Amino acid sequence: MAIASISEKIRDPRSKKRNLVMFLGLILLVAVLFISMIIGTANTSFSDLYNVFVGVQNTESYRILYHIRIPRVLTAMFAGINLAIAGCILQGVLKNPLADPGIIGVSAGAGLAAMVVMIVLPEYTNMVPIVAFVGAMVATLILFAL
Repeated sequence: MAIASISEKIRDPRSKKRNLVMFLGLILLVAVLFISMIIGTANTSFSDLYNVFVGVQNTESYRILYHIRIPRVLTAMFAGINLAIAGCILQGVLKNPLADPGIIGVSAGAGLAAMVVMIVLPEYTNMVPIVAFVGAMVATLILFAL
């Protein structure tokens, strides 16, 4: 039975379109990542980027790429991926294609908790990210309870 449903999905024209869009999206992501690594105030080239991945050098371009640009670009990529996954999960769980953390109140719960800590307990501002996460979770639980 599972094999039949897989073969039906392969023949589905929407599946082919989804696969094509996924492939093109991945190609575009990789291209943008490499372009983002070489664009900046300091002049670098694709050959400098290639040298970073091939071997260790002591040039200034190597230090800029290896210690600043590559970590920055990878962090931005993973943050974007995580935000997209979180949005998809939220829409799937709530069964609402318009569900968004800003619309349903998750962001407001995080902001409220963060502001309470910053105003009431200013000596604990280092705990703001954790408290904001807890506030978002509380807002989500209230949402699910409703």
